[in-house]
Amino acid sequence: MLGLMQDRPLLISSLLTHAERYHPHSEIISVTCESETLRLDWAGLAQRARKAAQALVRLGVKPGDRVATLAWNTHRHLELYYAAAGIGAVLHTVNPRLLSFHIVLISSFILCLVIICLGCILVKLNQ
Repeated sequence: MLGLMQDRPLLISSLLTHAERYHPHSEIISVTCESETLRLDWAGLAQRARKAAQALVRLGVKPGDRVATLAWNTHRHLELYYAAAGIGAVLHTVNPRLLSFHIVLISSFILCLVIICLGCILVKLNQ
C-alpha cells in the first residue's frame, strides 16, 4: 500500500537485527542471580539469541507455540526473549516470586510446550 511509513513488518526480531547492525559494540551490562557482572555487546547478544533459537527449535518449538520462562531480568532472559520472537513463538514470562503451585497452574493454563527455568529459581520450585 502506498503512503505507509514502513516498508517491512514491525517485528520484535527486527529490533535485535537493528541493534546488531547499527550498534554492534554498544555495551550491555547484566548482573546474574549469582551476583556476577557480565558485559557483552549487541553483536554478542544476537549470536547468543540465535543459538537459543536453535535450541528451542531442537526442542520442537514451532511458530505459535508457547514458551514459558522463569527467569530474573538478566541477559539470559533477554536472549530468550529475542530467540522466541525470532522463531515466531510466544514467550510467557512467569513471575518467579509466585508460589510453586501458582507457577504450575499458570504454566498449564497457558499450555506451554517448553518451560525454561534458571537454576537459581529451580531450587525454589523444588521446595
